[in-house]
Amino acid sequence: ASKSVEKPQETKATEQPKQAVKVNMSIGAEDQIIEMDRVRKIIAEHMVHSVQVAPHVTSVVEADVTNLVFWRNKVKDEFQKKYGEKLTFMPVFTEAVSQALREFPLVNASVDGDKIIMRGHVNVGIAVAKPDGNLIVPVIKDADQKNLVGITKSLNDLANRARINKLGPDEIQG
Repeated sequence: ASKSVEKPQETKATEQPKQAVKVNMSIGAEDQIIEMDRVRKIIAEHMVHSVQVAPHVTSVVEADVTNLVFWRNKVKDEFQKKYGEKLTFMPVFTEAVSQALREFPLVNASVDGDKIIMRGHVNVGIAVAKPDGNLIVPVIKDADQKNLVGITKSLNDLANRARINKLGPDEIQG
């Protein structure tokens, strides 16, 4: 069996967009078709848009984080007593990323056609799995201006509210 999927045709700048072209997609007897809900459609659109407007590169670097594991195990209980927040590894990595983006601002830039947009803020999005299986990406604004405690509080708050659908639109943008 096959299912038609719409794929837009490419157009020149002076042409009007043409009707979407249907592409046959093979669907097996054991396959299940699930209609995407609004959130999944938006996420899919953003992912496709991202690939269309920015070059993507994947680089993998291995790091020995044994000392980080020892440090976290040593301080996590005291951290929770002192700040009322659970300390995971994510805030540590988020702090490192935000500091690197401040130090190397071109990594934080975006491409708009033939222009490079240098971002004035270091905002870091963190993917959060919701109970319904969807992902949402709340944003820690100005993460480079926060210390480990501030990042931990922001991250835990955003993740908890993301899971119960209590984020505002401004908290998933930028």
